[in-house]
Amino acid sequence: MTKQDFYNLDSHKNMSKTISSGYQENLQGKTLRIYSYLLTHTEAGIRELQRNLGLSSSNVVTHHIKKLIEYGLIKQNSETNKYIVVKEVKIGVLSLYTRFGRYLIPKNLFLLTFFCTMTLMYIALIIVPNGILTHGDLFFLSSTIVGVIFLIKSSYDIWRLKPL
Repeated sequence: MTKQDFYNLDSHKNMSKTISSGYQENLQGKTLRIYSYLLTHTEAGIRELQRNLGLSSSNVVTHHIKKLIEYGLIKQNSETNKYIVVKEVKIGVLSLYTRFGRYLIPKNLFLLTFFCTMTLMYIALIIVPNGILTHGDLFFLSSTIVGVIFLIKSSYDIWRLKPL
């Protein structure tokens, strides 16, 4: 599947109560890229968006900015004339990320961190003091390693889907 195939992904059906279907239909392509950029930056102007996203003209950026303002997702800072996010929505590929400060982090990364921490704690607290590996220990370690490899791969794939 390509990156574009995942822009319309909505894996959280229960979120439909808080997100109108208008966002799902209209927040895609260049509009989604601009919105994602603004999510990960404090604020940005039209020229900055055009330059950093490789868009053809400032008119293209202005058109998509107007759409985002119309949806109530961003507003213009009156002091700096730059745009900032006022409402965060999780639709499409954005539903696979969580915002950590100004960074978009794949949600799987937290699960991966938990798995790795628990495995290291199990090794340090159970296996090393006993010095003996039982069949249960080998099964636990092998299934955990498979889980960690899967989470690494899926986190990497999700990271590559980032709309920027």
